Amino acid sequence: MTVAYLWFNAVIYFVFGVLCTLRFDKTTQAQGFLSFDSNGRCEYVTVYGGMEIGFAVFYAICALKTEYRSAGVLFSLCIYGGIVAFRTICLLTFSDISMTTKAIAGLEVILLICAALLFRQGVS
Repeated sequence: MTVAYLWFNAVIYFVFGVLCTLRFDKTTQAQGFLSFDSNGRCEYVTVYGGMEIGFAVFYAICALKTEYRSAGVLFSLCIYGGIVAFRTICLLTFSDISMTTKAIAGLEVILLICAALLFRQGVS
């Protein structure tokens, strides 16, 4: 189960990283960003493209190497814990949240719950 969870994270981060890099205009619109100048585009592609590809590589390594699996699950607890906490505050604070954002929030909650269950039962 842990390996499948880590591979799922690797795939979704890879896909999102590639989409955010190659389909900049579509992904920024879907996420509710306004238009960017070149500096903003550089920052968006770096963070949403480069960092997500880096996460994908990390998760793939954790899936492939038994000794890193617990680190992958712990990393998930840390990042999804923070993301879910802050996203929940935003969802409760702001109005007119798009379905795209709500769907991403749902996925993040599921990934956090899965990480917590894997962590609790012991990573294998």
